[in-house]
Amino acid sequence: MAGVICGAGLALVSVLAILLYPFSKKGEFMQRYGRVIALGCAVGGIIIALLFAWVGL
Repeated sequence: MAGVICGAGLALVSVLAILLYPFSKKGEFMQRYGRVIALGCAVGGIIIALLFAWVGL
């Protein structure tokens, strides 16, 4: 259950970062890769949540 909550929380925070965080005002690295990193974290969070739900931990 804790894995599902952690994975869902990671996905939610990542999606909110994509939608709300102004990556363009940060450094050059975040301008280029900020949304990609957040999207990767969202996908990872969803996979973690589904994996733990499937395994039943």
